Amino acid sequence: MTAAWDAGRIANLLAQTFAPNPDAAADPSIDVLVTFDARGVSSHPNHVSLYHGARAFVSSLARSPPSSTKEASPAPPPPPVTLYTLRTVGVARKYASIIDGILTRILWSGSIGEGGKKSGGGGGDLLFMSALRGPEDGQVYARGFRAMTEAHRSQMRWFRYGWILLSRYMVVNELTEESV
Repeated sequence: MTAAWDAGRIANLLAQTFAPNPDAAADPSIDVLVTFDARGVSSHPNHVSLYHGARAFVSSLARSPPSSTKEASPAPPPPPVTLYTLRTVGVARKYASIIDGILTRILWSGSIGEGGKKSGGGGGDLLFMSALRGPEDGQVYARGFRAMTEAHRSQMRWFRYGWILLSRYMVVNELTEESV
């Protein structure tokens, strides 16, 4: 988690996985990609690298081949993949768990304007709030907790359990649509 990864290699891996054929750049097998924002949520270099790699991948899909004529070519079409990034918040909000979930919902409702955002965000922004209990499986939060602890078993130390329990990202996630 302390290593910065090459954005070009990340972009190439994404291209091989989601646009494996030369003609697939115009029609990749995905239409939405979600990653960390430029601050990487926790400022880990590998999280920041994923942001830059995802931007490079989506940008490569939007590029049109160079024109052989000297006439001005029309602007390239928008990329076929929409890139969303997980919003980084300050440390106090990051570890305020459900309290930040309530605050974020108020901010998004327009009761308190945060950068002029109204209900539903703006410019393609999305808000996801996790239910602490769900009707389908009984415990949505518990399922997320297990996913975090089991998928990252090698990184788990006693203090990380507290970080997960207090993390606002277990309760609320804001995604911002990136212009690429």
